[in-house]
Amino acid sequence: MSVASPKPEFRDAHVFPDTENLRDTLQASFAAYEDLASYLAAHGLELGWKYYRDGGAWLCRIVKGKKTLAWLSAWNGYFMTTVYVASKLAEELERVPLAPEALRAMLSAGEGRKHIPCTFTIRTPNDLLGLYAVVEFKLERA
Repeated sequence: MSVASPKPEFRDAHVFPDTENLRDTLQASFAAYEDLASYLAAHGLELGWKYYRDGGAWLCRIVKGKKTLAWLSAWNGYFMTTVYVASKLAEELERVPLAPEALRAMLSAGEGRKHIPCTFTIRTPNDLLGLYAVVEFKLERA
């Protein structure tokens, strides 16, 4: 018997993840989402929600100009972000101030791939610190 894995919210193409819907879905983590939105705006980055039929859910692209910097998905009570870093920068990424176990998981997930997926589960504003470090790392190399 297989256990169903959790799925992101906003799977209905007709329900846009606006502020009210995000507040209802993210619950206590909405404060962290607002902090992230402010941080991104201060760094010239934009959030753009779009429904992706292939994945059957709304995803948020975090962009600087036309370049995608990260992806965000909303889940029940939290959100997840992934920043993709070129594998050739793995050695430099090791110097980014991240929790050692998180860094090991990221590097392991990127083994043999073109990009290292740096994924963060965000429930509180404190959870954003590692994400901010990787975003700044990526912006410095853009």
